[in-house]
Amino acid sequence: MRWRKNYIDGTFGDRTVILTTGVIDRPRKVVLLFHGVHSNASSEPGNKYARIGAALAENRIVSVLAESSRKVRNRHDYANVPLRWIYDAFDGKTYAEELEDFYNAYEATRALYPGLPLTLWGFSLGGLSALLIAGGAMTGEIAPNIEGLILCGSGDAVFPENKGIFKLPILSSLERNDRLLQAARNVNVRWARVFRGGEDATFPSDSCRRIFDALAVADKKYYEIDGSDHSFRFLRGMPSRRPLEEIYRRVPQLFAAS
Repeated sequence: MRWRKNYIDGTFGDRTVILTTGVIDRPRKVVLLFHGVHSNASSEPGNKYARIGAALAENRIVSVLAESSRKVRNRHDYANVPLRWIYDAFDGKTYAEELEDFYNAYEATRALYPGLPLTLWGFSLGGLSALLIAGGAMTGEIAPNIEGLILCGSGDAVFPENKGIFKLPILSSLERNDRLLQAARNVNVRWARVFRGGEDATFPSDSCRRIFDALAVADKKYYEIDGSDHSFRFLRGMPSRRPLEEIYRRVPQLFAAS
C-alpha cells in the first residue's frame, strides 16, 4: 500500500480538507474515516487512522482518512500544551463548518470510487458527523450508496462533569440531540456497528445506546470494549492496540479474510 493525498475545499482556516488515501491493487470496498474533534488523521507512523488504514488494506479495502480544515496543522509541536493547540488551530470554527468539511470529503470519496461499496466510520464527534451525513441532515435527502456505518465513542450527551468542553471551539456550536436521533431513524445502510469503550469518561453508555436504538437498520450491533478508553487507544490506562483489534473482530464485513 502507498499513501496518496488529495486536497479539496474546506470551510475554515487554510480552507483545505486533506484526504489521505491508502492506494491498493484490486480494491473491493472503500472506508471513509472521520476523526474526533480537535484531532488529526494522517499517514504518519503511530496515527490511529493510519493503523486502521493498514489493517483495511490487508483485506483489499481502500481507506480514505479525512482531516478537516484548520488554521495550523503542526499538532506535534503542541504535545505539552493541548489546549493551546485547540485554540490556535480551531478558534472561531463552528460545528456546521466541521460537518461541511466531512460532507465534502464524502462527496469527493464517492467521486473517486463510484463503483465501490462505501462505509462511513467515525470516532467521537466524527461518528456523529458520519451519522448526520448518512441520515441526510446536510441535504434533506438520505445519502445514497452507503453500505455500512461504524460509530465509535459517539453519544448524544456527555457526563455532567464534562459539560465545560462545550466552551471550546467547534463544540460550542454542536447539533441538537433531536437532529442526531432523526438522522439515525433516516439512515439507509445495510449494516451498522456501534462501539463504546468500557472506560469512556466522555460519553455514558446510555447516550451511545440511544443513538444505537434509533438506528433504522436491521443488521445492527452494539458493543462495549471492556477496559478501553474513549479514543480506543488505551486499555485499562495503558497504550494498547487491543481495543482496535477488538473492533476489527466484530466487523467481519470489512476485516474478514478476503
